[in-house]
Amino acid sequence: MTGADGNPSTMERWVIDACVALGLSAQSPSDDFFALGGTSLSVIRLVARAEEKFGESCLPPDELYEESTVRGIAGLITRNAESTAESAGGQASRRAEVR
Repeated sequence: MTGADGNPSTMERWVIDACVALGLSAQSPSDDFFALGGTSLSVIRLVARAEEKFGESCLPPDELYEESTVRGIAGLITRNAESTAESAGGQASRRAEVR
């Protein structure tokens, strides 16, 4: 997910910025949310920020505990947001077919 030039991807940059806004000193995709001082309360806050920006269920807390690096969190959001968007698109077309 990190760019070819070694710089954070757009999503990794968003996760870094969100962590910094929560008071964590994230700087790189390899930084670990919990090693930076992330707590269960900051997990809730990060999940809320992600859901506000990328949609509901884009960052399930149980998955964040398993993938806690900036890179891992960015990957979870990307995968789950895409999955949610595909599911919503499929539901919309099924509703159109019913009419």
